[in-house]
Amino acid sequence: MKVTIWRGYHDQKLPKVIKDSWEKNDLLILCPPHLKDYSFVEFLPKGSNVFFGGDDFSGLEEKIPQQISQQEFGADKPVLGVFTSGTISGTSKLILYSKKNIINSLDGILSVFDKPKITSIFCYPQPTHTFGLLLGYVMSLINKVPLIFTEGKYSHLSHVNRVSIKDPGLLTLGTPTHFYDLLNYVKKNNIKMAPSYSCIIGGAPVTVSIWNQIQKELRILNPSIGYGCTEASPGITHHPPGLKPLEDGEIGFPLKSIEPRISKGVVIKGPSLCLAIIQDRKIYFPEEFLVSDQIRIRSDGMWIYEGRLDLMVNRGGQKISLEVIEKILFNELGLEVACSSVDDKRLGKDIGILVKAPPEKEIIKKINDKLWEKLGFSISEKKILNVVDFPLNENLKLDRRGVGRFIEGYLDG
Repeated sequence: MKVTIWRGYHDQKLPKVIKDSWEKNDLLILCPPHLKDYSFVEFLPKGSNVFFGGDDFSGLEEKIPQQISQQEFGADKPVLGVFTSGTISGTSKLILYSKKNIINSLDGILSVFDKPKITSIFCYPQPTHTFGLLLGYVMSLINKVPLIFTEGKYSHLSHVNRVSIKDPGLLTLGTPTHFYDLLNYVKKNNIKMAPSYSCIIGGAPVTVSIWNQIQKELRILNPSIGYGCTEASPGITHHPPGLKPLEDGEIGFPLKSIEPRISKGVVIKGPSLCLAIIQDRKIYFPEEFLVSDQIRIRSDGMWIYEGRLDLMVNRGGQKISLEVIEKILFNELGLEVACSSVDDKRLGKDIGILVKAPPEKEIIKKINDKLWEKLGFSISEKKILNVVDFPLNENLKLDRRGVGRFIEGYLDG
């Protein structure tokens, strides 16, 4: 089997690479630009021939294992591989998909749309993330609709390109942060957007406020909300396009292609469950997978996301969600913050906050006032630090452990 290891950002060459690999049933692995561990090569299918694409691999080839494993796969062959972010664990893992996984997942997601209305796709998320790779590049390929993206890293130019699109059948893919940035760009430049069919807001909890602004200010007529994970290829539930959310955190109804159920988190299985997981120099072929998310099911069957179970901090007996803190400070004060648990002699565990803002005591006071108002506690000023950028992992996503290490290093110093 031919295996292509691709590394990099959005690239005009990549759609053809994906198309060729898909049609020939070869394996294409999308690597984050800063990936350091290439030991996954030891678990590639038997008889693999490895090629490289995308960014310059100079100096890395000697670090990549030369011995290709004799790993046997069943009737389903892997066709695409993508890395999870390692936001919580700090270490990435490679997820391998078969065509069956991908087609079932995309069919499940698209079943809630008026599919013929989608005539083009604009993709903010990078192809090294499952959101951008599968819902962007692969969905464009399978459904034969144009894919539009901005080459390279996410930047101001992405918004310039997005506002120039006039296609009424456009589907825009992005996280809440992408849409928040686009809204600011449109308001700042007094731009009237051309109306478009829909979007998928994914990757983080969505508020009623951002949904309404996307519909009104960006003139995306039927916004939708996606919820899933890399292992689910990627959809678990979907909030139908144009259905107004009644409360923050609505993530839609379960998709049959992944058969999700609530059990101390979300257990997923079925045809959309990924083919294999490579982590810590081991390969797994999961029959089911547990997603550590707190989900509430409303009386109408709507799923409500209430935070990650592994982002709950027991602060002296009070259980607090780090994501809830981040959402409150963003929605109420417009502050970009990253939270982590830190050791504390009195409480056992406390909360530390990094904030992208100038080092002003007034900002720290506003943060504590808002925490007291909404959650009934405040934290030591020493545990609220101003930074230019947050620590990122190899996938260029927030490194939660790095946040904690940064704050504890400051406290120890």
